Amino acid sequence: MRMRRKKHREERMENCGELMIKDILEYKEDIKAVFENDKPLHIEIGCGKGGFISETARRNPDVNYIAFEKNLDVLVLAMEKVTALGLTNVRFVPGDAGVLSELETKSKVQRIYI
Repeated sequence: MRMRRKKHREERMENCGELMIKDILEYKEDIKAVFENDKPLHIEIGCGKGGFISETARRNPDVNYIAFEKNLDVLVLAMEKVTALGLTNVRFVPGDAGVLSELETKSKVQRIYI
């Protein structure tokens, strides 16, 4: 099923802007530097509307999460969900997770969800 374009998507994403990593390649050498702490890092590839990532992050505040999503219309829903829950341990990357091959993740990421 195709997701319809969300009204005011860009404005809504801007309202959740502190959660978005616009250029993940800035963290090429140390992806954990996205967060200013040394908690374990988990990645979700294809977070959709954010049901899994928001619930997992809520249950595990001692873990940081980075979620990748190509479809901006569902990404905005995930970002709004995390914002509404007041979670501070989640960040979102708009775009293809293929960029992970360019990042140093072997020693930095403890778990990847697909």
